[in-house]
Amino acid sequence: MKILAASLALLLTACSAALPLAQGDARAPFISQYQVTAEDGTDSLVVGEYQGDDRWRWLQTSPLGTPLARQLYENGHWRNDGFLPPNRSATALFTALMLRENPAAFPQVQREGDTYRFCGQRWLQEKTRDAGYELTIPAGRWRVKVLTP
Repeated sequence: MKILAASLALLLTACSAALPLAQGDARAPFISQYQVTAEDGTDSLVVGEYQGDDRWRWLQTSPLGTPLARQLYENGHWRNDGFLPPNRSATALFTALMLRENPAAFPQVQREGDTYRFCGQRWLQEKTRDAGYELTIPAGRWRVKVLTP
């Protein structure tokens, strides 16, 4: 009975996480660059680098290069990289980009067409746009254009 209760508690804890958690990627290392426009019209540039060993480094800057967010994702946890304050919106955006970039790293997320479901609920909606795509999650909406180095 105790094992059943513990298993149920672990299952409920996993589904209460605000963001899905990524696992490793066999393509390491690789770098992705994006031009991102938030729903309020604010533009930014985002660079994501998968460094292997379940480690991603993300940087979001203004169009002029001012850092807005620097975060690391390692071993299933997000942490700031540098002295910038925590930025939940950036964390959500980075997670959505990681999921879109490599859905296989998120085995707990089910894809149904352009919708990604986490714990039975829609977490990410992706729509193709002219020169990119639009990502919608509970934390916000962004127009994203992939940039080539």
